[in-house]
Amino acid sequence: MSMKKKALMGASYVLVAAMAVGGTVAFLTDRDNATNTFTMGNVDIELNEDFEQGAELLPGVKIDKKVTIENTGKSDAYVWYTYAVPTALKELTDGDNQVKAILHCNLPGRFWNGYHTLDKYTNGNDPVDVSDTWIVDNVNYSEQVINGVEYNVYTVKYTGAIVPGEVTNIGLETVYLDANVDIHPNGDLYYVKNGNAEPVDWNINENGAPKIYVNAYGIQAEGFENVDEAYAAYMNQWNAEGETGMNGIYEDVTVTDVASVEELQNELNKGGTVMMNEDAELTTFLNMDKAVTTNLNLNDNNITRETGTGIYVDNADAELNIYGTGTVTATGGTVYCKNGVVNIYDGSYVSGGTKSDCIYAQGNGEINIYGGTFSSEHDSVSGLGFVLNLYDSDRATAKINVYGGTFVNFDPSNNAAEGAGTNFVADGYKVVSEAQDNGDVWYTVVKAD
Repeated sequence: MSMKKKALMGASYVLVAAMAVGGTVAFLTDRDNATNTFTMGNVDIELNEDFEQGAELLPGVKIDKKVTIENTGKSDAYVWYTYAVPTALKELTDGDNQVKAILHCNLPGRFWNGYHTLDKYTNGNDPVDVSDTWIVDNVNYSEQVINGVEYNVYTVKYTGAIVPGEVTNIGLETVYLDANVDIHPNGDLYYVKNGNAEPVDWNINENGAPKIYVNAYGIQAEGFENVDEAYAAYMNQWNAEGETGMNGIYEDVTVTDVASVEELQNELNKGGTVMMNEDAELTTFLNMDKAVTTNLNLNDNNITRETGTGIYVDNADAELNIYGTGTVTATGGTVYCKNGVVNIYDGSYVSGGTKSDCIYAQGNGEINIYGGTFSSEHDSVSGLGFVLNLYDSDRATAKINVYGGTFVNFDPSNNAAEGAGTNFVADGYKVVSEAQDNGDVWYTVVKAD
């Protein structure tokens, strides 16, 4: 960030002596001062991804996964992203000790002098310019455990600083399963070439479809000569040597298996990644009130509370990411955010109370919904629609933003509880409705055409 100072002007005086009647002396004076005014810099970035969630993965068929980063702040910034691929699908040593990639992440461009230069090249043999492009960092590579799965995590840096409002060129283009991969009827994967079949440590039936995680990062450009300096400063600031998952959907921490409700409560306020390994029946709400970032993996388990709220977040610097299949059921609302941020990526959320909202934001709380299924009995009674709701007096500060998910008998783009036409759906997204055999209507949020 840059701060410009006005030169401080000292007070100036103009003195004129005059003889008046009675011999008194009067002084004509003047005084001026200057106030040093600063504006605060701000670094804010947005990860943009052109990708169809749930796209069918077939050997040799490329799927668009176009990643760019936009500078939405007020200060110039250096940016980079990381992408994580399951280790079993990234490297396979065949009978000749040759390493083969099973799941490819295709970065546009080609290798040049040991770096993968993207977008800035010609049809000839030499790149035109590598000053504002992407390079793969071959040093800052890590191996991490994400949701119990080993991942290879790679860092890709944008070499030029981007100004406010600027969007980088494409840094990741497509993903695809290698054309030499074959899938056995039992779900096992094999790498087949020249009649030889090498087993891959992945079973589609047991492990499910593979996931690729992408995180974006930014830091002020002012004070750094290049992105490498800026990256090193970021890592040192967060004391994160080898760390590539700060404040994202995955973190380089030990996954915790939660064996009790009390332990679940404690782990939420420690931060890091928490993986449930059994159902949790609550007698009071789970209260996340510490300034930490916590990733809660439901891991096919359920959280239930017969009376009252399920999960409650109340700290301005708290961030709770919920993912993994499982169901959160509570008669007093499943997720309640008064301060801080809640990001919901997956799971089912059922409010069983006839006077209860499913997802509720108050104060300065912000809830972002990227996936999952949501329903509330409150809707069937009131007819207004309380699956998503804001505390009435806090509608100017509390936020609910919807980027995905399915809502039962509730249209998030027209929330009557907040007033007809109230739209929680984010820009660039739309609602698709589908009537069910039981008379329910499902409203699903998808990317707009």
